[in-house]
Amino acid sequence: MRIIHFADIHIGVELYGKIDNSTQLNTRLLDFEESLSFVIDTAIKEKVDLAIFAGDGYKNHTPTPTYQQILARQIRRLNNANIPLVGVVGNHDIPSSSYKASSLDVFSLLGDNTYILSHPKLLQVQTKSGPIQIACIPWLPNISLEYLKEILAEFEASRNFEEIGILLSHISLSEATLSGSERSISIGVDFTAPSKLFNSTTYDYIALGHIHKFQDLNKGHRPPIVYSGSIDYIDFGEAKEQKGFCLIDITKYGETKYKFIHTPTRKLVDIEIKIHNNQLTPTKQILQEIEKHFIKDCIVRVTISNLIEGIEIDFDKIIKTLDSAHYLAGIITEYNTPNITRTTLTEKSSYEESVDSFLNDKKDWVNKDKVKQIAITMKNNLLEKGGL
Repeated sequence: MRIIHFADIHIGVELYGKIDNSTQLNTRLLDFEESLSFVIDTAIKEKVDLAIFAGDGYKNHTPTPTYQQILARQIRRLNNANIPLVGVVGNHDIPSSSYKASSLDVFSLLGDNTYILSHPKLLQVQTKSGPIQIACIPWLPNISLEYLKEILAEFEASRNFEEIGILLSHISLSEATLSGSERSISIGVDFTAPSKLFNSTTYDYIALGHIHKFQDLNKGHRPPIVYSGSIDYIDFGEAKEQKGFCLIDITKYGETKYKFIHTPTRKLVDIEIKIHNNQLTPTKQILQEIEKHFIKDCIVRVTISNLIEGIEIDFDKIIKTLDSAHYLAGIITEYNTPNITRTTLTEKSSYEESVDSFLNDKKDWVNKDKVKQIAITMKNNLLEKGGL
């Protein structure tokens, strides 16, 4: 049986984007759509028996009609190719109230071949190569370690071991390596479970979502415990990673092989420049370093360190040199002048870090804790309404 495993689509992330003239849509939205389309292209080309999606379809649980259309268009392509899709909701898909539907629930109503689970369930799906059992554990806001153990025990007791089995979940395992963006876009408290709970030969493959970095937590052993990672870049915390998804082959004898396939993402180029005391001016040193990098149509960030206060830098010339980039995420300057402290916040900084940095600069302010609490309450209110 051949299966495709993907996760963390996050349609709606528009960071580092600009308006595309031909569509009037954000260019990052189009990038994410292209990456998702490549996943579906591969599923159809490889004639997979099943597609499994490990959660987080959108940036948040209130996607716009445009975001919904993008995801629905790709799911319909799977339906038209007669490829069943089994998915679980992620933490970005669930509403603020348990009485409301998730942003993905509607897709289960649109075709017999699409199953989106918002509650734990052992699902049997018929594919063109035979039946398969998928133990589904979506993101559960109030989950505990004891409850997770109960779910896994119930699944194991109900498994038909004559059929191929996959465990599909949107969850954080303690041994997983974070990509760098999870904290900055996290929603809610992140429950973490030990990976040994999932290390069961009951299943042929463990398909995970939520962590954006591709990794196998049981590499070389059975079963593979795999985060396929996100399909496109969220921010510079992920700049050094490869984005993609997994193509899996499972034989009836329990042998599982998979390969990681890269999606055609727009590159994030992080240029770090340390100024030296030599014959070249700081501006010339910066320009020379930029010229070493391929930046055309890329998202670029420049960090300049070891600067001395009072030394002139021609930022207009630097920005002009970066003109071929798709988007300039920022030019960060770091000074080494004694007794001068400057806090530089980047898109990797969490909301709480930003508030702390702002308050630290206000030496004469009182009741800082109260101000911070008000700021965090405002953030939570915005999240409830689908903003931020």
